[in-house]
Formats: sequence, structure tokens, C-alpha cells
Amino acid sequence: MDRMLEIQQMLTDTLSHADHTPAIVDEELWDKANANATGRDFRKFHYLFKGKVWCDSCGCECEHTSTTKSNGITYLYYRCPTCHTYMNESRIIHFIGDSLDDMVRTHYIYEDLRKPKKRYQLVSDEMRELIYGYSYRSLDEDYYRKMMEIYSEEKKELEETISKRKQEIQNMIFFSQSADEQKAMIRAYIDHINVDYMMNTVEPIYTSEYERIQKYVF
Repeated sequence: MDRMLEIQQMLTDTLSHADHTPAIVDEELWDKANANATGRDFRKFHYLFKGKVWCDSCGCECEHTSTTKSNGITYLYYRCPTCHTYMNESRIIHFIGDSLDDMVRTHYIYEDLRKPKKRYQLVSDEMRELIYGYSYRSLDEDYYRKMMEIYSEEKKELEETISKRKQEIQNMIFFSQSADEQKAMIRAYIDHINVDYMMNTVEPIYTSEYERIQKYVF
């Protein structure tokens, strides 16, 4: 037990300077040290923002800790190892909940509507070319009318598909997604989350991939 406590303290000191010095032991050993020293296994808890929360005051990556009340409810916290300040995970969700919902909607608008919207634009361009060709008498009238009918029908179907899916996406929220989907989106789109414990503010910093699809959507 003394050896485990020694490892835990050594890791705490090391992680306090995680942005300057590489860790001297791996995460598995860190988890074992915590489990033995405190009687709790931190790996059994699902930290939504694991590895993403940073202290805005000192720039350190926050550790994961928890407490279980007498009523059996466990609360998850992100702790700055340098400032020794804590923030409840539910508090972070409270601050950035709207941003998480926007992230989900942006993701699905890009993933689900990108192809039909691209096809819609191509059909519109083809129809303009047909009108141009017919206006300058370079197209047969029967061919023109037949193709315009085909494209008009496809365009109408695409409009209905896009409109219906847009409505469905607008009703989506982050916590209606599965746990795996939530983790995948956070991993892909959130670089880190700055937490200012003193000012009681939380700011998500997004990845370049999320900024790219945002430009497409908006």
C-alpha cells in the first residue's frame, strides 16, 4: 500500500506538468494506484469529457475523481492537480449543453444532407443548361420537355427529402445519442474544454474538423 501511495503522489506531481513533461508511468498503473489507495476503481465510471478538461488558470489537464453519497448516487468531478479546484461534470454540461446540441445537429446536417444537397445543386444546374440550350434552339423540344420533367420530379423529391431530414435533425439533442455516439463526437469535434473555476465559466475549444463542417453547414 505504501508503494501504491508513493506512485500516486509521484503521478500527481508529474501530471501537474503534463504539458511540459511526459508521464513516467502509463494510465493503467495510475488507475491501479488510485484504486488501491482510495478503495475506488475510477475506470468503472464513464467520464463524458475524459482527457478533454483543462484548467484555464494554470493550463493543466484535469484529473478525474468522484464521490458517492449516502443515497448511492455517484458524482463525477474534474480536478485541477495544481489549483486543487473541482468542477462537477453535470455543471460542465449545464454550461455547454446548448453547444453540444448544436454539435449533434451540425454533424448530421453535414453527414446526412451533404449528398442530397450536392445532387440538388447538380440537378438545378442541369435544368439551367437545358433552358439555355432550348432558348437558343440547340435542343429538340421533345427531348427538352422530357428531360425537364425528369429533373423537375427528382428536384421535388430531393426538396422533400432534405426538408424532412432537416426537421428531424432540428429536434435532435446530444443526450438522445447513444453513449458511443456521444464519445465519438466529443473525440472528433472537441479539442479540449477550458474550465475557469474562479470565474465559474466553461469554454469548449473545437477541432479543425468541426470548424470545417461548420463552414459547410452555415
